[in-house]
Amino acid sequence: IEGIGTKRRQALWKRFQSLDAMKAASVEDLAEVEGMNYPTAQRIYDFFRLDLPEKREVLK
Repeated sequence: IEGIGTKRRQALWKRFQSLDAMKAASVEDLAEVEGMNYPTAQRIYDFFRLDLPEKREVLK
């Protein structure tokens, strides 16, 4: 996902500790993660709500 590097990825795992918890998080919850900003939190939130073919396209 654009804007998610090593530091943000580590901060997300530290805060949520599971992929299911990340998927269930609101944009506001994601934006509260250390080093995160609202636009990137919105991209993460939207990504988790895409269908598999759309996710593959985003990840190219």
